Amino acid sequence: MCAPIVAPDEPAPIRKTDYSYYYESFKRSFYENKNFQELIKDLDIKYVHEVQHFLIDKFQDNGLRIDTY
Repeated sequence: MCAPIVAPDEPAPIRKTDYSYYYESFKRSFYENKNFQELIKDLDIKYVHEVQHFLIDKFQDNGLRIDTY
């Protein structure tokens, strides 16, 4: 794990990760006649780790990998 050094009077830096790649790809993946975007909304899943747990429970693999070119 790596963390920046922050002085007491400095604000902590915030890092925001973009997971839109996965979310857009869910439009093309289907399970039980629903695409994964619909399924995630129906299950009220809000975080990536919840998606990972769902995929592992259903398919024994989380499948969240970025395509390599």
